[in-house]
Amino acid sequence: MINPVESEGLVHAFCDKLVKASSNRMGVLCVRVLQNLYEAINPNSALRYDVYYNLVKVALKTDMITSVFSDLTKLKTWLHDLEIPIPRVQKLLRLLHEALIENRQSELASKVMIELLSTYTEDNASQARDDAHRCIVSCLADPSTFLLDHLLPLKPVRFLEGELIHDLLTIFVAEKLSAYLQFYQANRDFITSLGLSHEQNMHKMRLLTLVQMAESQKGLVMTPIVASCRAWRILPRFCRITCSH
Repeated sequence: MINPVESEGLVHAFCDKLVKASSNRMGVLCVRVLQNLYEAINPNSALRYDVYYNLVKVALKTDMITSVFSDLTKLKTWLHDLEIPIPRVQKLLRLLHEALIENRQSELASKVMIELLSTYTEDNASQARDDAHRCIVSCLADPSTFLLDHLLPLKPVRFLEGELIHDLLTIFVAEKLSAYLQFYQANRDFITSLGLSHEQNMHKMRLLTLVQMAESQKGLVMTPIVASCRAWRILPRFCRITCSH
């Protein structure tokens, strides 16, 4: 086992070298070396955090994040057991989110970002404004994410109340397609600036509108449904979704 007190500076310098070297063909080797270094450090040492953080940095550069992270619950337990300070926890979660987005692991990335936002309090929620903004955009952009109401109680998200991004989130949580179209007509440039697809947004809102109407009506009447969703082509998929539950 490596003595963390005697070798902390050496470990940090070694990690820096590996992170820099990972930009070339040695990326896979750097991941393996850091994994071995992590295992060589005392499990109760916070120095393991530093090695793991650099391991994630290398995994981001080499598109190997799935080799070093897959379970958020285990990560939370590990960070808690090591008594890692909240700012350092936030730093790691932010890096993991970036790596997962780059690797197109949108579902896990959203979970990581939500965990990051949950670490903020009323007193420092304003510091997470950018994180909250990114979280909302990534959830809206993910074609497989439809349930968004759990974002609204998060303190950093609540801090955005009154801004367009919060208004847009509220539409996807509680409104129908007509409300989104009205918002889009008034804020086209804003939607574009977020990198969101208007067509994909409409597709998601059609499905959400159908679900809302199905929940509020015992018997589905086709005419108002079609009027609200403005498209017949979505109905076959909706029928498959509702019949499967």
